[in-house]
This record gives sequence, C-alpha cells and structure tokens, in this order.
Amino acid sequence: MTHSNDNTSARKGKHLSYSERSQTAILKTENYLNRQIANALKHALQTINSEIHRGTITQLKSQK
Repeated sequence: MTHSNDNTSARKGKHLSYSERSQTAILKTENYLNRQIANALKHALQTINSEIHRGTITQLKSQK
C-alpha cells in the first residue's frame, strides 16, 4: 500500500515568489488597490493583504 501523503516539492498557493513580491511592490507604488494586485497576480486577496501587512514587499532589497 503506497501513499503519497501530499509529498510535493512546492506548496502551491502558500507564499508569493520573489518575482511576485517585486511585482506587488511595483504595483503598490503605482497606487494599485490590493484587490487589483490580487487579480493581476491571480492570487487570493488575503494573500496580498498578508504580504503587505507583514511588510515583505518593503524588504525586497535584502533578498537575493
């Protein structure tokens, strides 16, 4: 009996990628609403809200 137990290499929809965070930061500087950003990136609104509230889009310079 073989079970995969959801052993995937990446968890889809859990976090934004570096490029998606970059796009979010750019769109925020262009005064896009969080809902518009979510639609553009095809992510849930809560994901975008959480990333912005957490401040990860302002910390892009420290990531490489």
